[in-house]
Amino acid sequence: GTVLGGGADTVLTFWVQNSASAQSAAGSVSLSATVPSSTITGLSAPDPSPVGAADATLSSADAFGVSGGAAPMLVVKPTFVTGTASQTFPLKNAYNMIQVTLQASCDLPVGSVITLDGLDGTTAWGSDPVILAASSEGGGAHAALSTRSWNAGANRL
Repeated sequence: GTVLGGGADTVLTFWVQNSASAQSAAGSVSLSATVPSSTITGLSAPDPSPVGAADATLSSADAFGVSGGAAPMLVVKPTFVTGTASQTFPLKNAYNMIQVTLQASCDLPVGSVITLDGLDGTTAWGSDPVILAASSEGGGAHAALSTRSWNAGANRL
């Protein structure tokens, strides 16, 4: 077997599946161990030697865009914190730019799908895709945003 050296950091990594609903972070994580007393060849002792328990310091770092999200077993339900919609040109038969500003409660990685519903009365330009432009609060572009087609019949992007 493997020996964990005293005085050296050992990182234990394992996967768990989070619950399906939001929950608070673990209140504490306790560490303990036992060392077999029969580690010297030819000698045996009836009981293992306990290693005194200690509490682990829980991380307060952010993870996946969630404040304090690195705390073990903190589970949040992703939501849109804010969302506003506006247009640039309200006159009939004109091209009109719709702007939707949103803020999610967590990161939306590549592969995430944002759906906009309810823009009644739109007309599509045939099969030409709607070009999306996105920028972050600091003005940086979101390079991972892709082009999608507008479904005018369903009022959905």
